[in-house]
Amino acid sequence: MRVRAGVIGAGAFGRLHAQKYAALPEVLLTAIFDPDAERAAALADAFNAQPCSETAAFWASVDIVTIAAPAVHHFDRACATLAAGKHFLLEKPVAARLSNGRTLIAAAQNKPDLVTAMGHQERVAARALGLFELVAAKGPPSDVTCVRAGPWGGRGADVSVTLDLMTHDLDLVHALLPEPHLLLDARGEIGPSGVWDHVSAQFDAGGVRVSLAASRMASERHRSMILGYPDGEVEVDFLARRIRAAGNISLPEANFACPELTDPIGVNVTNFVRAVLGESRAPLVSLDDGLAALQLALAIDSLLDSKAGTFV
Repeated sequence: MRVRAGVIGAGAFGRLHAQKYAALPEVLLTAIFDPDAERAAALADAFNAQPCSETAAFWASVDIVTIAAPAVHHFDRACATLAAGKHFLLEKPVAARLSNGRTLIAAAQNKPDLVTAMGHQERVAARALGLFELVAAKGPPSDVTCVRAGPWGGRGADVSVTLDLMTHDLDLVHALLPEPHLLLDARGEIGPSGVWDHVSAQFDAGGVRVSLAASRMASERHRSMILGYPDGEVEVDFLARRIRAAGNISLPEANFACPELTDPIGVNVTNFVRAVLGESRAPLVSLDDGLAALQLALAIDSLLDSKAGTFV
């Protein structure tokens, strides 16, 4: 019996998740929900699914759900999905407010038979590149530098760039360095969205200096992480899905043609489906992981709001 899948949100990420579900033999993509009936119909027609702009018809048509709505609606949509008794994969961030994230996790804990997962799929690529294996073997680096930037396009502008883009690196840093993170400083610039569109922040993670930068106002796309060690450094290019080492550092072997690198969203969706079917023990990224990234992101935004400073 095939599991029936639906997607909430008919935007770019909704389309990606619809594609992944449609490609899985154990899944039948049945419904697309979007409050905009035309958007729902356009995406549903591409996959021979049912378009829904009313929730009742949507819930009746699905067993599992990807929530790819705008970030400010993640909490409401996820709570409604739990109330309807459906498993869900929630795109990042877990919520736009810390209290909402905690409430969602508590609600999910009251539904232990439902599988819940997060869409922090950059972690899938990092693991495939051997980044976690490297840190486990060599120990924590002395410093970490992350840059995630791109030109203004309007997508994700309902929340700050911290919750939209930097959240990927916050999740990765927290997964690599689970020590308590002390926020040292943050600076930012409000851009076309009317919220923080260009942000830099510095943390101390158990003695590791962490510097992060994210921008929706850059001239070109850039996604990188550099781990510095006393005897060398490791640089990850998340756009090219490549990793290199300089100095006296040996990298674990990586299969650069593996699905985890060529299609991390597909791998995350497949793992979610297998968890629902009881074929894997747990999703790759949990709601608790999403909450940890959210807590760091909101700490940065709170500091920026309190300073109300700008820089270019």
